[in-house]
Amino acid sequence: MADAKENDVLHLSEVQGEPWPQQIPTLWESFIESATRNLDAPAMSSVYQHGEHYGLPNLPLDDAEYRSQPYLRWSYREFTTAVARSAEGLRQQGLSEGSVIFTFVPNCAEFSVASILRFSSISFALKSLIGLLDSEH
Repeated sequence: MADAKENDVLHLSEVQGEPWPQQIPTLWESFIESATRNLDAPAMSSVYQHGEHYGLPNLPLDDAEYRSQPYLRWSYREFTTAVARSAEGLRQQGLSEGSVIFTFVPNCAEFSVASILRFSSISFALKSLIGLLDSEH
């Protein structure tokens, strides 16, 4: 009976798409693949952070509200640069690939960058605009 149920589950998953891959790419591998194919495409936006964050150029947007108050919009090119700069800063502090780091930041550009780093990172995102004690809920 257990075998029949297991086969049914496998069969149902294949109805919806391709079989599950034997080896799932890491977050880093998926990011690099997307960045390589879409270097100038939008990669991330953060409406609570000012454009040209960290001196990186902002991806333009033809929108009146955006022009009056630009917010962070990075292409994969800028996002990749932010990841590389962050990784280099951590290397200069003595960390290397495989080092464990813990990030505790709001849902912002820094959270996304920290999540992509090629370190053994544990990222915990705070909800925007909540206090530290509220994050326990």
